[in-house]
Amino acid sequence: LSSRRSRVQVPSVPPFMRKWLSGRASPCQGEGRGFESRLPLQLKNLKWNCGVVVNMPACQAGDRGFKSRQFRHFMRKWLSGRASPCQGEGRGFEPRLPLQLENIRMIIPGVFFLYFQHRGEPMELTHRVANDSVGHTVESLLHNKLGFSRSMIRKLKRHAGVEINGQRVHLNQRVQLGDVIHINIKPSEATDITPQPMEIDIIYEDEHLLVTNKPPGMLVHPLKHEPCNTLANAVLYHYQQQKQPLCFKPVSRLDRDTSGLVVIAKNAYVGYQLAQQLHTNKFVRQYTAVVQGRVRQPRGVIALPITRCPDNKIKQMVSMDGRHAVSHYQVEQHLKDNTVVKVRLQTGRTHQIRVHMSFIGYPLLGDNLYGGQRNTINRQALHCHYVMLTHPINKEPLQLTAPLPMDMQQLLIG
Repeated sequence: LSSRRSRVQVPSVPPFMRKWLSGRASPCQGEGRGFESRLPLQLKNLKWNCGVVVNMPACQAGDRGFKSRQFRHFMRKWLSGRASPCQGEGRGFEPRLPLQLENIRMIIPGVFFLYFQHRGEPMELTHRVANDSVGHTVESLLHNKLGFSRSMIRKLKRHAGVEINGQRVHLNQRVQLGDVIHINIKPSEATDITPQPMEIDIIYEDEHLLVTNKPPGMLVHPLKHEPCNTLANAVLYHYQQQKQPLCFKPVSRLDRDTSGLVVIAKNAYVGYQLAQQLHTNKFVRQYTAVVQGRVRQPRGVIALPITRCPDNKIKQMVSMDGRHAVSHYQVEQHLKDNTVVKVRLQTGRTHQIRVHMSFIGYPLLGDNLYGGQRNTINRQALHCHYVMLTHPINKEPLQLTAPLPMDMQQLLIG
């Protein structure tokens, strides 16, 4: 299985912009879609989201050599693939250069801007049919051999994204020995998360996945009442600077006050592949925790089901009616009144380590939600220090580590 990036000359455009180009919508309807209706329609007032901006003075286009109707006709041809940007010379495009903001010639600055979201380039997977797949349908091979989800297969059907030996095929066609299958995976839908310039500690990155070392006190994903200053905002800004698709798919998540490694897929296929590994021995997550008290048993397995507390939407608890949860712990170091333990997750329930350690009588330091004291650290002393996974594309093992943050290092010294 191999992959490569193929170039796309026709960016995707929101439905609103297609309606506007056809005369069935006006710019004031574009609030929340790249325009700010309460401000003058100028570049500095646009809600910027890694898009491509083309100068489009539609109402005054006749002053620059083409009528508004002619421009719309050209744009419709371009969006449908029947015209290329180089045909737009003198109409807001710069031929022979990449279609990027800095290469767009501004004809009438500050009059009007056509905005659309750039989704990035699709990913192409190539697979050669072996003996064990001869006679299977393309759909069966995609799901059982290559690990595509049913929803992704339905998208491939809609977009005719599968070819055999260079010819587009229906997914019920049966494959033969040596057939070369090409799968074009379209970029994910545009996200509504706002890219935000923030520093992130990147442990590993390639064209398929990103692994970061999340600091304590940061949410992984935005909330309705807290849309900024999250890991998602920072990662999308990093993608924006690298001119990559704005797709945020965290495979493993951490609580706000838990630090450590977070694995993020860059497209839906990689995300699905890693999610399939998540609760198997192909995907290993180990945490360092400092718990109250001196743990007597050097190692142990905690297999207790977990569910949400009926009187608290945030807190979890052990209950026989809960979901299966298993944690493996091992004592690393005894401190004066506390213990450093390494914990490996077999499952991944919400607050699993915090609930399990508290239930056996050793709550995490700083975890006041589950009985921990905050006199030495003001958040739960928990850090994801190690992740091992099988790379979803090249199938090679990948082992990554992140050092303890300073506040937890101070616990070990003191």
